[in-house]
Amino acid sequence: MQSIQGAKASISTYFDVRPVAGEGQFNWEGATFQLIRVQHVDDGQRQMLAFGLNFNLNGKNALLTTDTQFTPQHLVKQFGAADVIFHDCETSQFPSTVHAHYNDLKSLPADIRAKTWLYHYQPGSLPDAIADGFLGFVTKGQVFT
Repeated sequence: MQSIQGAKASISTYFDVRPVAGEGQFNWEGATFQLIRVQHVDDGQRQMLAFGLNFNLNGKNALLTTDTQFTPQHLVKQFGAADVIFHDCETSQFPSTVHAHYNDLKSLPADIRAKTWLYHYQPGSLPDAIADGFLGFVTKGQVFT
C-alpha cells in the first residue's frame, strides 16, 4: 500500500493521523478511549510498545487488551473497573509467550473470568471457555451492544 498510481503513499494517505502521547486519551464517535500500556514483546534489549483501550459506552466500562502477554498484575485496576473485558487469547498447543495463553487466563479470579470475552485465538478446536468461567470466544461477525 506504499505505492499508488503516480505517487508514494504513507499512513497519512489513508488515515487522518493524530498522535496520542503515552497513556493519553482520545475521543471517537462520542466515546472517550484511554490508552493503557500493555506488555507485548521484549527481546531483552527493547520492548515493542502496545496499548490496550479502556472506554465507556452506554454506561458500561469496557477493556480491550489488544496484543499483550499474560500480566494480570499490571491490569488489576482495569480488570476491577471493567464491566466487560475483551482479552486476547492464544490457544496454540505450543505457547509463544507473546500473547496471553488460555491456560494462563484460566488462572484469573472467577469474578474477572465471568466478565471476559476471549479473542485473537488460533483456528481449530477451542477449549470450553464457558465451562471455565469465561463469557466465551468472540466469533466472526458477533455484535456487542
